[in-house]
Amino acid sequence: YSAPLFYTAVATYGILNGIGKQNILLRNAVSISVLEIILLFILTSIPSINIFGYGITMIVTSVLTLAANLYEIKKHYEINISLINLLIYCLLGFLIFYVIQIINGLMLPLSLILRNILIIISGFSFFILSLLLTRKYK
Repeated sequence: YSAPLFYTAVATYGILNGIGKQNILLRNAVSISVLEIILLFILTSIPSINIFGYGITMIVTSVLTLAANLYEIKKHYEINISLINLLIYCLLGFLIFYVIQIINGLMLPLSLILRNILIIISGFSFFILSLLLTRKYK
């Protein structure tokens, strides 16, 4: 669940580096790394959470990295992020994820390769369909 957030946060590191804000980049990276170590120590030491603490830590640090870096980027460049569109895309992503999970559960016992190919094709089809449905007309 943290991969999209993680990759987006890493891309903001590249943006900050590209606009010459290495000191801000270093400050954000060090503070998030310290927070990550603390969260890992605390969450993995809880017996009921254990290894899931790593996943929780990845999600929390990715969100905080993305927020901190976008805040610094917005100081120098105008970024127009519509919260309504962001909410729609997030909910659409969850809907597509759960529909693919339902399709996966309803498939007959096929060979593993055929099953994965069908899931990948349906995932890309839903993605293209969602792009067509949410496209703005000018």
